[in-house]
Amino acid sequence: MPLTPFLARYGVPGGMNAVLGLLPVLGGALADWARTAPSHPLEGMRLGPPVTRPRSIVAVGANTRSHVAEASRHTGGHTAKRPMLITKAVSALCGPHDPIVRPADTRKLDYETELAVVIGSAASHVSADEAMGHVAGFMACSDVTARDIQTGEDEDADFYWQHFRSKSYETFLPTGPWLLTADEVPDLAKITLRTYVNDELRQDSDLSDLVFDL
Repeated sequence: MPLTPFLARYGVPGGMNAVLGLLPVLGGALADWARTAPSHPLEGMRLGPPVTRPRSIVAVGANTRSHVAEASRHTGGHTAKRPMLITKAVSALCGPHDPIVRPADTRKLDYETELAVVIGSAASHVSADEAMGHVAGFMACSDVTARDIQTGEDEDADFYWQHFRSKSYETFLPTGPWLLTADEVPDLAKITLRTYVNDELRQDSDLSDLVFDL
């Protein structure tokens, strides 16, 4: 079920993090509430990120075949043998409709619509079959990057890439507006990611394009 309206209407001490921890207990009650609760108008309200204080934010870089092909100057068209993990600062989070603020030191602001996987319970060294049992839900997000900062265009050598800095400016991770619990997404293969800029379709892909699947 979408959890954002629940939080907006009733408020929960500890916010979304507390709800995620209680999902195994509250799942049925929340589903009943979703079927019977009156609608809550969101017009005129600012929606923040559904998950406000995650422990960490980890992205998998170059994880679509189309992106690998697009960046062939660097990749040679070869996909990675292991997931390339990149972190972003938690302070980059913002709401789905918040303005993205361009830092003064970048001229190449870029965007990528991504599927955010929200981990609901701690796990370590679990099998692929067990891993999805620790997933609380999914969100849409945009991974904003200052590309000229990332690739070190002002450096004298091409070795000095700045993944963390280029992706961690404030407002560089809009998420939401909804967090869909895992039971709402029984078939991940049907998820399509689209990006429009001024009503022009710029990105249209699905999870079959992933190099390393979920």
